[in-house]
Amino acid sequence: MASKDFKRVEQLLEDYPKLDSEIKKRRLALLYPVREYDENIGGSKSQSNTSLAETFVVTLDQDRRLTRLEEQKFIIEEVLNKLHEDDYNVIKLYYFEKPRTLTWDGIAMATRNSRSRCFEVRKSVVEEIGRKLGELD
Repeated sequence: MASKDFKRVEQLLEDYPKLDSEIKKRRLALLYPVREYDENIGGSKSQSNTSLAETFVVTLDQDRRLTRLEEQKFIIEEVLNKLHEDDYNVIKLYYFEKPRTLTWDGIAMATRNSRSRCFEVRKSVVEEIGRKLGELD
């Protein structure tokens, strides 16, 4: 696996705790789009038979960024939920605890694993998430 692909998936994993907030922000941005002032004095408005609710639902459904965020969240949760508690703790301590205060040696001691086992867990989780997201071969 290429190092840049691995790093990209690792970044997604680090951003996982913020995904709910990002999804909420994106939904709000779609619900309340920035409207520019129309200086077209005397121009006519277009007639639209589509309701605001229908437009919003179609916008949410077709928004690629929102779909991608939701897909990332679902896949990461799916992978994390299958982990044994010890393995989950390795991932949690390394990716989700901010600021990161433990080195890999510290994480190994805290989880009562070897350092190499921690690296194995990390590699397998990142690769599985990458495969499911289509980021890795």
